[in-house]
Amino acid sequence: MARTAVSTNIKPWCFAYSDYEIEKEIFEDILLALIGVGLIAVYMLLYTRSLFLTIVGVMEIALALGMAYYVYRVPLDIEKISVLICLSVFVTLGNGVDDIFVFFDTLKHSGLRDFDNRERLLLLVEVTYRRAGKAMLVPSLSTALAFSANVVAAIPAIRVFGIFISLCVCFNYLLVMTFFPACCVVWHLYLRTCPTRMYRACARCIPF
Repeated sequence: MARTAVSTNIKPWCFAYSDYEIEKEIFEDILLALIGVGLIAVYMLLYTRSLFLTIVGVMEIALALGMAYYVYRVPLDIEKISVLICLSVFVTLGNGVDDIFVFFDTLKHSGLRDFDNRERLLLLVEVTYRRAGKAMLVPSLSTALAFSANVVAAIPAIRVFGIFISLCVCFNYLLVMTFFPACCVVWHLYLRTCPTRMYRACARCIPF
């Protein structure tokens, strides 16, 4: 009876090799996150038709991550950094973009372009603030509570992941309700007609 040779590939294992594999996976996840940020930025630009709102929208998500990390490391004094925390970038991107679109869509369908008076514009923003705030509060609160339930997990990596991502969701809601509305008002009052003014200025300078 003939015997078939079986090739065995044995790889040596050590802590340095494990760290290399972890760093490699984290780097690949960061690349995927950057691709996701780029796609989200393109979609926001097409949806809002404003480069300014696209930039501040991405900035708002980045600020939420930074503020959550500060609270995670300084007030809570948690030194452990789990590999799962890298996944919070994707969750925060999705949650942040959802909240931004909800607020901007509510503001746009409330007749934003019909208001050029500052007092009436602020009144419109206040009405949008209440409607969109209530619409975003329930999913944001339920998401934060769902992830914070991981605090009772026996595995430390899952526990710190739940804490960090709950902070990200809370800070994202806080910034969407404060930072982003202010940016929308600035855009509507000062930057909305910039492309038209630039086109007219160029049309005067360029002879036809």
